[in-house]
Amino acid sequence: MDIFPYGFSSPERFRLPGTVVPTHYRLTLEPNLKNLTFIGSVEIDIIVREKTDTVMLHAKEIGVTAASVKRGGNEVPIRAVQQDIKKMELSLDLGECLNAGEEAVVSLQFSGVLNDQMDGFYRSKYTVASSNIPRTLATTQFEEIGARRAFPCFDEPTAKAEFDVTLLVPCELDAVSNMPVLETTDLGDGRKRMRFGTSPKMSTYLLAFTVGEIESIEGRTSRGTIVRVLTTPGKKEQGRFALDVGIRALEFYEDYFCIPYPLPKLDMAAIPDFAAGAMENWGLITYRESALLVDPAHSSAATKQRVAIVVAHEIAHQWFGNLVTMDWWNQLWLNEGFATWMEYHAVDALFPEWNIWEQFLDTDHALALEADGLQSTHAIEVPPGSVEAMRQNFDAVSYSKGGSVIRMIHGMIGPEAFRKGLQTYLVRHAYGNTVTEDLWAALEEASGKPVGKIMDTWTKQPGYPVVNADTGEHQRFLVSGAPLTEAEAKQQWRFELSAKNGKSNAGQTALVRVNYAPEQWKELIERVHARAFAPIDRFGLVDDLRMLARAGHAPPDLILSLLRASRGEPSYLVWKALRAALKDILPLVPRGTEAERNFNLLARDILRSVVTRLDWERMPNDTHADTLLRPLVLELYGKFGDERTVTEARRRFGEHCVNKGSLEPNLRVAVYGIVAHSGGKETHATLTDLYRTAERSEEKQRYLTALGEFQEQALLEETISFVLSNAVRAQDVPSGLGAVAENPHGSRIAWEAMAANWKEIRRQFGPGIMLLSRLVENVLKHLGTFKEAEEVEEFFRQNPAPEANQAVARALERIRGQATWVERGREPVTAWLLGSEGRVD
Repeated sequence: MDIFPYGFSSPERFRLPGTVVPTHYRLTLEPNLKNLTFIGSVEIDIIVREKTDTVMLHAKEIGVTAASVKRGGNEVPIRAVQQDIKKMELSLDLGECLNAGEEAVVSLQFSGVLNDQMDGFYRSKYTVASSNIPRTLATTQFEEIGARRAFPCFDEPTAKAEFDVTLLVPCELDAVSNMPVLETTDLGDGRKRMRFGTSPKMSTYLLAFTVGEIESIEGRTSRGTIVRVLTTPGKKEQGRFALDVGIRALEFYEDYFCIPYPLPKLDMAAIPDFAAGAMENWGLITYRESALLVDPAHSSAATKQRVAIVVAHEIAHQWFGNLVTMDWWNQLWLNEGFATWMEYHAVDALFPEWNIWEQFLDTDHALALEADGLQSTHAIEVPPGSVEAMRQNFDAVSYSKGGSVIRMIHGMIGPEAFRKGLQTYLVRHAYGNTVTEDLWAALEEASGKPVGKIMDTWTKQPGYPVVNADTGEHQRFLVSGAPLTEAEAKQQWRFELSAKNGKSNAGQTALVRVNYAPEQWKELIERVHARAFAPIDRFGLVDDLRMLARAGHAPPDLILSLLRASRGEPSYLVWKALRAALKDILPLVPRGTEAERNFNLLARDILRSVVTRLDWERMPNDTHADTLLRPLVLELYGKFGDERTVTEARRRFGEHCVNKGSLEPNLRVAVYGIVAHSGGKETHATLTDLYRTAERSEEKQRYLTALGEFQEQALLEETISFVLSNAVRAQDVPSGLGAVAENPHGSRIAWEAMAANWKEIRRQFGPGIMLLSRLVENVLKHLGTFKEAEEVEEFFRQNPAPEANQAVARALERIRGQATWVERGREPVTAWLLGSEGRVD
């Protein structure tokens, strides 16, 4: 097989020449939090690989004020210092050649700006409870190419070096970096010098530092490693849960990998403004506040679970990604796919009562199938290219499909061989860089199985198969139902399927969809009604059928039969798929008709018994899954028109407005969603005020989501204006616009708002950070007509955004797919709802 059938260029064309490589940085920085600038100096020890008269490194938005190169203590003349703004490169043209094997020191002085784009060395605003006066901290986000915005450097994954960091800060502030502070010196002028220990050999994207008002709590692992949670003032106690998870996860990984964590401390810092969920900087992991902080009085079980998952993910990176790093960004999955799988493995060990592997099926397995079912998808391993192109691969394919493929490998070779292979891989390549073949080699040694031959069919080509349950034949699945191209029709995958009770792919172990003949589907639906399958397999049947129907491989009305057979379904996992199926059917049902009335009755009938069982109050015998399921079904029940549920939600919301601690945290998303869905101008104003006064980012996100649930166009337009105002942090704009876009009454409003504000949106979110792609996709994917697809296509033809072109391509495919789905499904779904099967007694 041609592993990259479309051809590719060598990654070296996108990299520095490699004639010199760094071994050690001595970096000094002084941020000014008043005028939002910084100055600095760096000495870089380099080794010459090939004779050269040019030293080329990276710099972006950095003003170099002085430069020198020394060899053996003697100055090497510099003829010119040149910066290529487009390539983000800094060239030192020398008057003499450096010879292969020689060592030299590059010294640079520079200045820069603490930007507001959550990338590089940037500023973040916050307030404390005692004062509404905004305060500022400075922090970093260097993945993928942000380090060059903080200091001139060799900003590539393979250019690993040691780092000595020194920060000059006001005496009243604190600072942290990857390593512990070695010494602090009072400079006698209101400043202090903080010198940190030498880091391990690592990539520039893993360097980090934060300067500001910092509070902390700490603990130690059984081996004595200090673990801390760092916050802005007044929030440190909300780090207790994450601290416990962090300590236990670190111990778990040390035991599982049989490799001690190599740094003396591990900090986890909550940053008020943060583009991603978290960043795995070695020894100083940075997080969004909502991904790290838990308030026992106000946080839900879902938030605690997310914090545990994110903490476990980032700590897994301390081995996968930090100790052993991918060679180039086209191998990103080696970092992210493994961390995705490992997060579940660790959390399952720490919280077995959560049954977290069930949730993997919805959160990652199904997400991978949805994203990779697009024709515009990409392979897990993509052809090497520029970092700008590679950045767009921080997506569900690299994370969720990558994690799902790892789950397949684990099942294929068994847990012991898998663990042994990982240990071999980590020890063999410690402090180095790898490609996928290095991992396959280690797993093959441990298992004796041809891992590479099998898994290359999953990592080196896009997509996945739909399997005919009768014949076992398979072909590539496209959710759009579009005809396969000649190349797509030839694709083949290697996998094994087991069957149970007539259902293929038992346990959803393979990353495939399975289709059955209509009569077989009817038999399976009857067995679903009888609960003859485990929850994982019931989930798989619902998820497969709804996507097969969208693609034209199964009759759309079968979804309604399966929904009806799921009356009283007790599983949270299965209800995640049922909710998606209800959402798929909704746009097929003509509004204001008898069919819509029958659909609402059907939905309430499916929900009634599980809502009655769970009710509003927590029970002593509630499982973790029950706690998660209760708000999901209550919110659906209210939105599908159950008046008693709406009345009770309004009552509880009224009490909450008077006493903000009275509403049980696990119910808040449901209550806010129901009252917004059925509410008017007064409720909108109340939720907006609650957002403004909320102190916790978790609570703000709940209110922001609810503000997208209103049914009146004018209120949704008010939400859009609010989201785009200074009242909402830039990090939350994509989710705020996305909440409006997901609302059938708001999808076009959100699209028009994005288009009208595009210039400022692009300045704020790109190029450089992943938020722009997320925003574009969140807004566009909920449109649903061919005309809207043409509008979007024309808009980006007139306003090109190369940094988001993959997001635009995916969105266009989803828009056209939705339009096709409505055309294909409206008639049979309406007929079913108006026929005898659609009647609910």
